[in-house]
Amino acid sequence: DKVMVLQEGATVSKGGVDPMRFVGPVTLQGSATLDGFGGELEFTGPVGDTGFGGVTKIGGATISLLGANTYIGGNTISNGTLKVSTQSADNNTTVNSGATLGAVVTSAGTTLTIPSLTLGSGGGNVELLFDLGTLGNPTAPVMQANFLTTNAATYEVTVEADLENLTLTGGTPITLLKYPAGAFTNDVVATLPAGMTGTVINNTAASEIQLTITAVSRALTWVGNESSDWDIDDSINWLNGILPTTYRELGAGD
Repeated sequence: DKVMVLQEGATVSKGGVDPMRFVGPVTLQGSATLDGFGGELEFTGPVGDTGFGGVTKIGGATISLLGANTYIGGNTISNGTLKVSTQSADNNTTVNSGATLGAVVTSAGTTLTIPSLTLGSGGGNVELLFDLGTLGNPTAPVMQANFLTTNAATYEVTVEADLENLTLTGGTPITLLKYPAGAFTNDVVATLPAGMTGTVINNTAASEIQLTITAVSRALTWVGNESSDWDIDDSINWLNGILPTTYRELGAGD
């Protein structure tokens, strides 16, 4: 794969509106700007540096850094969304009001650890996005802030998950964000993906924002592995996402 080298002060943007993906490694030779004005941009290779490279995110569209990133400079999200792999190195991060920081679970048991996280720039709204990936219930916090400053007026929490290809279990709280004791006392406004029901709370006693799933529904797909019969709750001829299941017909009130 080709290597993209970004010199100090470089800006990466794209034309058109279609998403674009770069699969090779990226080397920062200083601070660089990633511009989401032209549409979504995804880097699946690792982003490293030759010293102290950092990233400033501008533009409204989403930019995703999904590799095992090793650059050590900070992240500043001026607007739009910056999604970062949980396999990334520790980067101090500032999320301006109106912008979004996302953490994507790319390896089981990994956490996006942020030494110093600043949310908001004098009121306004800040969004934290948690993409649960394809590995089931996270076994570690999706994001952890070792030091947290909260300057926004409202905080949104969005959960993303591919429910057709991801098996999630309910009942046990999933830690989305772990923060220092007493650092975050605000309520959060939550958005869950279609097909998932549950609650998101700021558990100040545990210093965690937690997701508790109560149900996940998927569209059933006929595969006919056991027989050609379309029966009720008998033959395992269907897939619920990726899991074999039977067909059930529920009456009113069920």
